[in-house]
Amino acid sequence: MRGIMLLVIVFNYCCMPVIKDSFNSIKLTSSKDETIYINSINWGVSDDYQRTIITKDKNALKDRDYNIRYIDRLEPFIYSYNNDTLKLYFDEEINYRPEEKFSTIIIECIALDSRKYDKLRIRAFENDGYHCVPNRVKIDYPADMPAPPNKKN
Repeated sequence: MRGIMLLVIVFNYCCMPVIKDSFNSIKLTSSKDETIYINSINWGVSDDYQRTIITKDKNALKDRDYNIRYIDRLEPFIYSYNNDTLKLYFDEEINYRPEEKFSTIIIECIALDSRKYDKLRIRAFENDGYHCVPNRVKIDYPADMPAPPNKKN
């Protein structure tokens, strides 16, 4: 029995494809040329684990061993950036504040009730003045792609 288990472990280790982490970086630049990044890393079979940080370091969080304060959650906040102000919108409670201080970029953290957050999230999915982390990418499916089946009630 131990031999079979060992064989299965060795087979999985040697033959299964290595799934790499997905690193995303969003660059924001102020009117005074200060640059900050919203970096996130996702991993897991369907990228269902995520860490996010707001930092001056464009390489921060490129691997999961990074140990500076980050938020450990899928889509941790919605953001908008305008006139050197980065607004972070949270669902119900503020659960992250960047540790770094920025000289020309102001960061505002705003907690919204679930209904307001959900409405904002719809706009963020469309990149309509608000954005998810990582940013959503619109996919243009072919016109001849089959429609999904109708829901039956």
